[in-house]
Amino acid sequence: MKKLDVVVLIVPFLILGILYPFLPDQIPRQFRIDGSIAYMAKEFVFIAGFIPYIIFKSLGKRRS
Repeated sequence: MKKLDVVVLIVPFLILGILYPFLPDQIPRQFRIDGSIAYMAKEFVFIAGFIPYIIFKSLGKRRS
């Protein structure tokens, strides 16, 4: 794993770790057609930390 790969993987998790205490206990996930809201626990926000890395790796494969 290259140094840039590690940076792109670690930095989003550092940002999420800093912002985590400021998040509400439940985050709105989906607004349904009847007007109700589906919530998710704030712990699931760490899954979003992988998105920048996945995009970075997919763009890297496309360039090669």
